[in-house]
Amino acid sequence: MPDDVVLNKVASLERCVQRIRQVYAQNDQNMYENLIAQESILLNLQRTCEVSIDLAMHIVRKRRWGGPQESRDAFELLCAHGHLDGELSGAMKRMVGFR
Repeated sequence: MPDDVVLNKVASLERCVQRIRQVYAQNDQNMYENLIAQESILLNLQRTCEVSIDLAMHIVRKRRWGGPQESRDAFELLCAHGHLDGELSGAMKRMVGFR
């Protein structure tokens, strides 16, 4: 049975990425002057970070892999259990500091 939380989080990630691409495509020539476009992209980047963390924490909790002390730990656990490779896990852990 599909996990509705995972499906909703993935859909949210897809919407955010689609919005970032859309705003950038419409403003690629004047991005430095268009503060509204910059803010839209930043907001959606922030959302993707938060949703990614929420998704990682949900999967760790659902699989009963322990209680991560920090958000970074969830990505480490996903890597340890073969759901992320080391390179992606490292990038995701660095992303935690971005938000």
